[in-house]
Amino acid sequence: MRSFGLFFIEFLSEFDADVSEAAVITSLQNAVLAVTSLPALMIGLKYFSERQLSFFGFLLSIIGYALSSFATSLNFMIFSISILVGAGNAIGFSPVFISLGKHFDKRRGFANGLMVSGSCIGSLSLPPLIRYFLDAYGLRGALLLTAGVYAHILPFTLLLRPESFYNRNTTSYLNSSENGEPLLVYETKEGDTIKVLDISVSTSEPDVRQQNKHRNKRRTNTISEGTVVEKRYRQYLSNSSLILSSTISDLAWETFEEKSNDEKNTSFKETCKKLCDLTVLKRLQFVFFLIYFSLSSIPGGLGFIFIPTYAKDKGLTNSEIVLMLGIMAGSDFVGRISCGFLADLPQIRMTHILLVSQTVMAITANCARFLTAYFHFYLFVIAYGMFSGMPSSLCGSLVSRICGLEHFPTGFGLMILPHQGMLSGSSLIIGR
Repeated sequence: MRSFGLFFIEFLSEFDADVSEAAVITSLQNAVLAVTSLPALMIGLKYFSERQLSFFGFLLSIIGYALSSFATSLNFMIFSISILVGAGNAIGFSPVFISLGKHFDKRRGFANGLMVSGSCIGSLSLPPLIRYFLDAYGLRGALLLTAGVYAHILPFTLLLRPESFYNRNTTSYLNSSENGEPLLVYETKEGDTIKVLDISVSTSEPDVRQQNKHRNKRRTNTISEGTVVEKRYRQYLSNSSLILSSTISDLAWETFEEKSNDEKNTSFKETCKKLCDLTVLKRLQFVFFLIYFSLSSIPGGLGFIFIPTYAKDKGLTNSEIVLMLGIMAGSDFVGRISCGFLADLPQIRMTHILLVSQTVMAITANCARFLTAYFHFYLFVIAYGMFSGMPSSLCGSLVSRICGLEHFPTGFGLMILPHQGMLSGSSLIIGR
């Protein structure tokens, strides 16, 4: 996505389209990503693991890039890039954030900063590589090779593991005590052995022994498996009692059937509520955060797409644009890592970081009209890259703190919906 600006320029010349027409691809991709993320997190994680969803999502994105190499019009690009790649990225990336939020507690902000900074490292290496693909193999060959590069993410999705994998204890086993009697013990993950109780296990009658035999006597009267109860209660019942008993049993069976039907209806309603749990919207703090994050998505999400086009109009060469994207990616990497580190410090509040970053972004964006030379662009992208990605670094930590881990998938999906919706609408406006 960070290097999509290079493809965006090629779309304009390959299909003889203007900026507003080509911007439809980016706009619809963000819309599909927004619509797909919410059901993927709310419903998909109920039935599939983070590993399974991520693998399927990234596989769908790879297919989308591969099919784009056969495109003959922008309409086909809308299907391959906007729909397939958009849905694949939504299904692939969203569970990764959820898995990270479950594994970290104390250093969650720094962990999120490290993860989202990975895209910055890709932005440093991919623009020169994609530029080489475009120069050597053209647009179609570059898209096909991009699909191959994108396929390297599939093995890494197999490394996603549930948090229970690291918290589980080994199963209990039987060990021998000093006097030869078996002991029921547990072994923790660190290898510490915890003695629970002393028992004697046999395959016949139950025989439970305590370690202090002088205090508790062994129970000798046991009931074997072949014991038959000789009492016959039926001979003490009169005929009227038998009739009353059968009537009561019939009534009980009818009551049981009605109760089972009510339980089925109740369970269906409860299942629907669990799948579509929107109780997090009742939290006013979360609603305010949705509004803020939706507005902050515009500079961070669209700068890497439209700044190369703007620089091209100002007369910068392709090599200068590639260098500019690399500088912006490096600044973004430093900004995200620093933001995650500062967020974990008790002296600094996350809201202060967000306030400062968005103030600097507003001033920087208003200076874009004064850019005339390549040196001006380099100064611009340093400030732009440093502060544009800070909200993305803190989004996972803030959502998990506001909603809690139980509602974290739902809250994260609801956060992506207006975020990508704002990107979709603003890309069309900026493209004009």
